[in-house]
Amino acid sequence: RILMLTRSDMPDKCWVGVCLLGLTIAECSCERLLASYSDWFHVLLQHIQPSGVSQLVKVASCAAVSDLLTRLGTFSNLKKEGNAHAGKLVQPILKILHEDATEAVLEVGGHLLSSVVTYFPAAVLRYYDTVEGAIVSKIMSGSCSADFLKKLASCLAFLPRSRGDEESWSLMIQKIVFSLSSLLNEALEGLEEDSVRDEAIALLVPPGKDPPPSLGGQMMSEESLNKGERSQLLLISTISSLMNCCCTMLTSFYPVQVAVPVRPILAIVRRVLMVNGSLSESLQPFTTAMQQEFVCSQLPALQLCSLEVLAAVVKGMRCQLLPHVVDVVRILMGYFKKCWLSELRTKGYSIVKDLLILMGAGTALYISQEVINNGFIDLRLAGPGSNGAFVKELPIEATLQRQPKKRKHGTVTVPPVAQHALFGSGLKASKDSPTSIALKIAAVEALEALLIVGGAFRSDSWRRKVDHLLIEVATNAFRLDWTHDGKTFLPQEPKVRSEPALRLLNSVHKLLWPWKCLCILGHFLS
Repeated sequence: RILMLTRSDMPDKCWVGVCLLGLTIAECSCERLLASYSDWFHVLLQHIQPSGVSQLVKVASCAAVSDLLTRLGTFSNLKKEGNAHAGKLVQPILKILHEDATEAVLEVGGHLLSSVVTYFPAAVLRYYDTVEGAIVSKIMSGSCSADFLKKLASCLAFLPRSRGDEESWSLMIQKIVFSLSSLLNEALEGLEEDSVRDEAIALLVPPGKDPPPSLGGQMMSEESLNKGERSQLLLISTISSLMNCCCTMLTSFYPVQVAVPVRPILAIVRRVLMVNGSLSESLQPFTTAMQQEFVCSQLPALQLCSLEVLAAVVKGMRCQLLPHVVDVVRILMGYFKKCWLSELRTKGYSIVKDLLILMGAGTALYISQEVINNGFIDLRLAGPGSNGAFVKELPIEATLQRQPKKRKHGTVTVPPVAQHALFGSGLKASKDSPTSIALKIAAVEALEALLIVGGAFRSDSWRRKVDHLLIEVATNAFRLDWTHDGKTFLPQEPKVRSEPALRLLNSVHKLLWPWKCLCILGHFLS
């Protein structure tokens, strides 16, 4: 009866039938699925291929087929049949991506492509270059939502799995890094030091080798982008998407061992993190005030993406990162000295924690003093007697207020709001901000990793200070009226204590229990 509804000429009845079939696919037993999946697939395929099908029916059909592929991907004995069925979807999906379809159709088409690439990558082998071009073209179109861009970035990252060799993976990440460099040349024009840019560009292509072909066959040049504000929006959006793709490639499973171009990736990260929003004097005449303001407003989000890439390098490379640890540490410690935005510092502490756990005592000795100094700054921001915080509590997505269009576009120094968003000089943080509590948790966890990994090595000079600091933080977290999600948590109101504050107390408790044991032992012996 459901199949009869799916074959109905009336769109509403057909849509109901497709939805019920999708529910059946998701909920039926394995035996029922194995017996009927081929018939169900061909019924749904009829509603994906034609261009005149109702949009609702097409969206429901794509979603149902995606669920079907997801379930089929769990059966190792159905790889051949699954690849054959998934191969029939590639051209209809490409047609959806090339059409001026609605956002709902595009997103479900991207989700279906992600299912194909994830579970049956061999199905796109024949269309590899075409799929790559379609994905990159859509990313560069500037007409996609943030969620859809993340899905496309994931598809692009998983695309080399269809070939399954080292060369395909290496070529893809080289294309991405090379494209990122070209896009950053335009986005950061006049805002970065020439030496940093030239050093990063020199690392892109090893001596004696040719540069990789352009990503997706697209020319990442100034001629391929529109002028004006849309050009800047498109640049930032494309850079963020390609960085997300890079993160996925670095942290996802690949069937063969690959060589990661660590130095070029770190150079890209360093380029973004070194930018502070101020203009180079030699390039001031070539950069308008509006362009500078827009880039500065997007800089926190761009730097967060760069930190995500750095975190992916640490997690993906693990012990193989050893030859590059010094470069990673220099990037992180240099950035901590410049940036005071809570969300960015929180991410920085997370990377420090992972780096300490992976690299061990040698790295702990090298960065211990820097971690402790920054921990003291961030953990004492809202403590009693503090003279004001340095962190500006602004969301990453915050943008600068634009100047009137009639203003003459001359050259200016970096806007004060942009300076404060990144460096926060003289700005006070709210002690009860959820972001501030998250920053304290991250700082405590970084100190915990430092003490676990390297606490036994030369810690006499700072261990007592750290212990007193942690006691102070635990006391403040329990006694002060810090809030989260609008709820105040006090000792007499334990039911409304926020989860971040409890995490902070738990983190401090784990660090202090050896100290407490020693105190108890000392009292007992006396």
